[in-house]
Amino acid sequence: MDAAIYKALSGAIAQMHRLEVAAQDLANVNTSGYKGQRLVFSEILANRSAGSERPGGLVAVGDQRTNFFQGEVQATGNPFHLAIEGLGLFVVQTVGGERDTRNGNFALKSDGTIIT
Repeated sequence: MDAAIYKALSGAIAQMHRLEVAAQDLANVNTSGYKGQRLVFSEILANRSAGSERPGGLVAVGDQRTNFFQGEVQATGNPFHLAIEGLGLFVVQTVGGERDTRNGNFALKSDGTIIT
């Protein structure tokens, strides 16, 4: 296959991943504590070893990173709705072990346990 087709296809696949991340971010725009994702793209260089015909100039998703910038803090009047200003995360216990979150939407159970 022609190298130009591989380059175009790699770019199309990278853009498909970008749209998937954008759709996920858009679907969670009203989710309390949600942190958006950002993709880092990289270029795949040609392999110059003997017998290799892999073309260079291909595009790939190099990394997917979480955007930890602070969102808007809103007063709700509920004493169990908490927010962290600046750096930091809440540590919550789950069935899978401890997890970190910035979602401060807590509640109080009848037995006095604070839950997410």
